[in-house]
Amino acid sequence: MTLIPEHSHDSYASYHFKLKVPEYGTYLGHAAANGNNVAMHFGLTDQATKDYGTGIATMSRNAKGQWTFHKFYFEPEFKGGNTGLEDCVNN
Repeated sequence: MTLIPEHSHDSYASYHFKLKVPEYGTYLGHAAANGNNVAMHFGLTDQATKDYGTGIATMSRNAKGQWTFHKFYFEPEFKGGNTGLEDCVNN
């Protein structure tokens, strides 16, 4: 995740991010955060799949000091509509 300083202040932060998901591909997105609570929009770079969605996540640091998040997401068009939970680590 890359902070966008000109659109961030106090406990509020704006980000661009890239998620690399094995066997699926690369998702690009943006996020708005208040403290450790983050709302995000993401989409697979191959737009023909309609694999895009919105999520809400809680950020934390793991034992190695890496940022991680636990996310619930909704994808309105992928596979006819899809929801799920993910746990991701920032490498």
